[in-house]
Amino acid sequence: ANNKLAPSSHRKTGRGAQETRLISLQTREILQNMCEENWKNSELLGSILEIDYELFKRLVRALTPIADIAVLMNVDEAILRDNIEDLNTPVSKAFRRIRAETALEIRERNIEYMEAGSPSATEKVSEFLKQAFLDL
Repeated sequence: ANNKLAPSSHRKTGRGAQETRLISLQTREILQNMCEENWKNSELLGSILEIDYELFKRLVRALTPIADIAVLMNVDEAILRDNIEDLNTPVSKAFRRIRAETALEIRERNIEYMEAGSPSATEKVSEFLKQAFLDL
């Protein structure tokens, strides 16, 4: 059985790929702006007053543990965890969206490295593929 991935001839290249990336970046920017507005206008933040969204985003993108985020942002860890665990809060929505975007970027980068011939990236992509099938 052939366990190699098919060639990526179906992928867009050239201008089409650039246009797709541009649309993707524009969509991401619109979503980010919406998220920031919801964040600023939310009444659900409760005890977490005036969280710096840019710092929060930077820490989440760096895959910082929640305990460290709380310390670095000078907020109560239990309150931050409660806000992240409640899927309806702006904090939770922002946290999950930023983590998902970061994971997507890591997966895409690993696929690029795999296509360039990196054995370790091929192994990671194989793990991502297994996870994707388990998620069906």
